[in-house]
Amino acid sequence: MISNRSTVAETCEGKYMPPYNLKLALGKVHDKPANFVLIVGKQKQVLLVTPKPPGKPLLDEAIATAVKGEREGKGICRKADNKYIFLTKTPPTGSLRTGIKLAMNNNNCKSIDWELEQLKPGETDEVVVEDTGVDTEVEPEVQTTTEIPVQTESKPPQRPSPPSPGTKPGQQPPPPSTSQTGQRPMPPLPSTPQTGQRPMPPLPSTPPSPTGIHSEKQEIKAAFAKRYKDIFPQYQKALSGPNGPEVRRLYTEAGAIASKNDFAKAGETLDTLEQLLKGGTTQTSGTTPQTGSSGGRMNRIMTSENKAFIERKLKTLKPRYDSALKVPGAPATQLKALYAKVEDLAKKNDVDGAESALFELDTEISKALLANQKKEDDLVLSNGLKGRFDVAKKNFAKGNADKIGKEKLLAGKEFKKFLESLKEVEQDGGKDAGKLDKLEAAANVYLAHFEKDLSTKQQNGKESQRKREICLETLKSVKLMRIVKDQETLGNPPWDEDKTAKAQELHAQVLMVDGTVKPPSKKGASDSFFLKSSDGKPAFLFKPLKGENIAEGFPPGGGVVREVIYSKLNDDMKQSIGLDFGICPTVLTTLESDSFSEGKNSKDKKQVGALVQAVANDGDLAGFVGTESVDGFDEQGNIVQGVSNSERKKRLDSIDEEDVQKIAVLDFLTLNLDRNEGNMLIKNEGGKTRLIPIDAGNSLPDKDCFLQRGGSMTSEMGASQGGTQLTSGNALMQLPQAHVPFTGEMLAKIRSIDPKKVRKNMEDSFNKIAANDRTMSDKMDTSSFELVERSAMFMKKVAEIPDITIYEISMAYGVGFQKVATAKPNELDAKMDEAIKDAFKEIEKLKAQHAETLKRKQDGYNGKLGRTMTEVDKAKNLPGFDLADVNQRLAKAKTMAEDKDFAGADEILDKVSYLSAQAIKKAGAQ
Repeated sequence: MISNRSTVAETCEGKYMPPYNLKLALGKVHDKPANFVLIVGKQKQVLLVTPKPPGKPLLDEAIATAVKGEREGKGICRKADNKYIFLTKTPPTGSLRTGIKLAMNNNNCKSIDWELEQLKPGETDEVVVEDTGVDTEVEPEVQTTTEIPVQTESKPPQRPSPPSPGTKPGQQPPPPSTSQTGQRPMPPLPSTPQTGQRPMPPLPSTPPSPTGIHSEKQEIKAAFAKRYKDIFPQYQKALSGPNGPEVRRLYTEAGAIASKNDFAKAGETLDTLEQLLKGGTTQTSGTTPQTGSSGGRMNRIMTSENKAFIERKLKTLKPRYDSALKVPGAPATQLKALYAKVEDLAKKNDVDGAESALFELDTEISKALLANQKKEDDLVLSNGLKGRFDVAKKNFAKGNADKIGKEKLLAGKEFKKFLESLKEVEQDGGKDAGKLDKLEAAANVYLAHFEKDLSTKQQNGKESQRKREICLETLKSVKLMRIVKDQETLGNPPWDEDKTAKAQELHAQVLMVDGTVKPPSKKGASDSFFLKSSDGKPAFLFKPLKGENIAEGFPPGGGVVREVIYSKLNDDMKQSIGLDFGICPTVLTTLESDSFSEGKNSKDKKQVGALVQAVANDGDLAGFVGTESVDGFDEQGNIVQGVSNSERKKRLDSIDEEDVQKIAVLDFLTLNLDRNEGNMLIKNEGGKTRLIPIDAGNSLPDKDCFLQRGGSMTSEMGASQGGTQLTSGNALMQLPQAHVPFTGEMLAKIRSIDPKKVRKNMEDSFNKIAANDRTMSDKMDTSSFELVERSAMFMKKVAEIPDITIYEISMAYGVGFQKVATAKPNELDAKMDEAIKDAFKEIEKLKAQHAETLKRKQDGYNGKLGRTMTEVDKAKNLPGFDLADVNQRLAKAKTMAEDKDFAGADEILDKVSYLSAQAIKKAGAQ
């Protein structure tokens, strides 16, 4: 396996590699050429772009990764006019061109312009740089045993402010902080509860300066590092106590000060920490020492901000709390006690206790309301089924056949046999299955006679149409009567989980009988059918197993199984910790409809599939935000108003932050590999845009699948870093809300997740599906559930890093979780630390690359603006030159540039230049 190198990229979806490596490697090719080597193997191609010829270890790893790979070609890579030129000594071959193309396409470099050419005679095909003693192929690894954690600022880890890209109005971004390496300092890594051992927070290694480090300073640093390490066991033990937040603040503050080489002040901070660890108190900014009955232990003091937060949360909870108290069978005594506890702790200024009690109260309220809602939903579903079945039963009441006979319909032999069969069914009200079969056959015989034997004039006759209508309605009633028996076994609601699922299945079957199936969209890759209710609104979405588009790396047909397990996960989380991801209830069922023959991937009329309960929505995220700018100009140069970038930014900012956080937790937990903008529905609620996650087809991968496609869990920074466009990739991680840390409430829920329980519940769900239908036993690799357990452990750990954003967590998954996935059980904790370190390295590169791109675009715009203004000055007083119109265009260009839409701004400047040139030309001609 190729290790994490910044100058190496591998094809085939980036297996074993973090995303964007090829882009980063090519990004370093500027004035000087680089070397390239293409390795082609049995399974994949590996393209190496390096400052100097790759060494043997790197080549050996590339060959092994490609699976018996061989060198297809080598040479140098130059950049000229934004095009990359790959040059070889020998004439370029078709296989070499194909290999490079595959490497570019499979590493998100499809848009990069490149060419393959032959070197001129005498030109070398190798670039050799002076050996500096540092391997330029591999970035120096940060030492993991002697590094001091550095915080962006010294403060307790309570509801940290987000970094500047996602800063909310009224919030101040934390001041930038850089270590001596120039990278974002690595925060202290939280412990993993399952291992019982908290790792030593890394201390930053300082690269030696050209002149070396003075021995005395080395001794001071070494002495502090030893003391810092020695105090760690006490620090670790104190974190779980009442002084935990203050202990964490002092410890990380000492590390931050030491990273600036101020070891004297760092030592004083450790003195204060040691005093606190021994049972004393400490005076800190914004707090007051407080000694309780525990003998000197200090609770975190509630600031005015904390008090306001508790008050707001209680005010928000009050309506739900009052509703929960009215629920029959709700634990009213427990709820009242918890509410009083929150109020009491708030009065005592105990923020930790108040927040903990708030979380517990919120969870219990959610459980009570969810249970009550389920009872109500079950009752509505039961009444709906009963009402439809009652209509069917009336069609088989005694005397109906005689009433039809009195209509004087001139019944022939086919219709007479139908009426005779109907009378037989009426004897027991449709309970005899054999009589129902006979009636169904008689109705179909008449319908065949109608289509085959009657002339068009006879078919259009009033009597024939009436007989046809009676037969069609009877066929529906026959099908419904067959469903009645299943409905009667359910009994009266409330039902358990299995009976509710069965009732939903029966509801879908009723809708199928009523003929309300909408064929799949032509644009979708998989077959999916909407089942509409009597009011014409979608009630269910049916995804047939045979109709699904096979996801790369997943067993065929497993998508429907994952949809059901997804839904069950949502139910378990709602019941256990009150965390509702918003996943639509889904069951596995078998349905039959003539409409299924219109599928693209399967024509079977009877199919097994996932039945997903429809949810009211206003479209998907792609349509809401708009993936392409519609700002532009018509042929006359007039501005065409569409969804402007400023409007698109408003839409992005309106997205509910809590929904982004919930979906992020869901995707981290289940390792979702396809969170594109079409896999999130939106719903407008009072100015807020709510997000609804859909489509579990690419979640719950096994180890091999994740190693192949794990890079898709993160994305380019996109709209989250000042832009307004959603590019291809993980759309959730491009939203501005992804650049803020988890809220305190969400962190509390994450802490409550039990990785082992999550794994067991998923395994139980799958085993139940397989037990009911043995053909499902091979639709999932059970190793996926072990990976979910590891992911839950990893998410709990990385989410505790102070100030870490959701986007940065996604980078930890996309860049480093491969190490966690492949780690041995006793290596898990260390590999998690490595994964986080790898992510932070990659984040710094991406930020630098993004900043450089923006600066280049801004400089280009500024230069063009200056040239354009010069042209406008020359033309502004000329006849026919509409200065007001030009100023309007220039104002529009300015707005676009401020919104980072430099392409649109450049188009406007080009048009203004054209208008200026035309005016000058016309004046010269006159």
